[in-house]
Amino acid sequence: MNTRNILITIGSLILILLLGVWVYLMIYGTPENRGDVLKNLGFQPSNQGTTITPPSASDSIGLGEIVNTIGDNQALRQLTTRPVAGYIGRSVNGTTTDHVRYVERGTSHIYEIDLSTGVESKISITTIPQITEAIFSPSGDIVALTNEQNYERRTYIATLQADQTLRTIELEPNARDIVFLDDTTVQYVVSDQMGSIGYRQNLLSETRTSVFSFNHTSIDTLWGDAGVTPVILTKPAPSLRGYMYRITGTTVTPVGRAVNGLTAFRNDNQFILTYLTSDGYVNSVFDAATAEEKVLPILTLKEKCDRNNVNAIFIWCGAPITVSSNTFVDDWYKGIERSEDHLWLINLETATAQLLINPERILGRTLDVFTLKNSALGDMIFFLNKDDYTLWQYDLLLQ
Repeated sequence: MNTRNILITIGSLILILLLGVWVYLMIYGTPENRGDVLKNLGFQPSNQGTTITPPSASDSIGLGEIVNTIGDNQALRQLTTRPVAGYIGRSVNGTTTDHVRYVERGTSHIYEIDLSTGVESKISITTIPQITEAIFSPSGDIVALTNEQNYERRTYIATLQADQTLRTIELEPNARDIVFLDDTTVQYVVSDQMGSIGYRQNLLSETRTSVFSFNHTSIDTLWGDAGVTPVILTKPAPSLRGYMYRITGTTVTPVGRAVNGLTAFRNDNQFILTYLTSDGYVNSVFDAATAEEKVLPILTLKEKCDRNNVNAIFIWCGAPITVSSNTFVDDWYKGIERSEDHLWLINLETATAQLLINPERILGRTLDVFTLKNSALGDMIFFLNKDDYTLWQYDLLLQ
């Protein structure tokens, strides 16, 4: 083949390539990222299921030291450098919260830290990939592990065995709002095009019953203490009014008033409401029994609060002193805004907030409090730092 023919061939290929690009852009437009090119051409992500990998005979249970960034006698300290999907404070001696058990984000490996000695032990190395959320049963021996793949949530109820493996059963795809009533019963919600159904499942018999049905698909469920009188909220949106309903059997009763961007933290019949006003987002304490509502002096979110297990009129929360803009709440949920939080004790009767600690003053840096929990004995507060999902402890006995 002479030079002239080679040049003609190369030129033809270039013209064909340019024509193909032009046709693609005419049909699909400019792709937002490289992955969209393959999707538009018919190459979809793999739907291969999650692989649960049991530990091999060569695996060992490792030990390591606790990560304490500010000294043994300080009330606030960092417990992990690993990212954490979920945790639970546990009492082995029966008088104080002396251990914390957590699931490593991504791997599902379970670790336990002795808070008195600082020794960390790996107690399970069964691997379930891409775990992003973990919810423990009251004893800490059972945990709901959730991952998200190909736009689908998959949740496994995992029981820790004596040989340090996990025995698992899988809930329906996209199960959410998961809560354990005890070590044998779990409740969750599944939504489809027809609406949402709340289920109660017995883990021993692997049988389930329906707790409620609701004709909305986009809801948040606040189960309450016994899980028998759930409160339902429509998913929040700043431009739409949000509604809250109590479900008792087949009876649905509106709770409170409709407001834009509504989210809520529940403490029995009292709620910390977060909603949008003409001046921006605010918090209020709403008593469902009396319909009384009082505005709070701080702005917090349901993911940053937990009840006080010693005195029911108080709750613990993380919240900043001030927020950067009227869109702070929406931007925080989108992940484009962080919160520089302090720890607060909120009195639900008086709608006042007492400042407990300023992390920046102690650490020299700020923390974005996330999934805060008060221990069952009420002597510890644990939370994740949303920046890196590390686990932190605040010892109320040392404050």
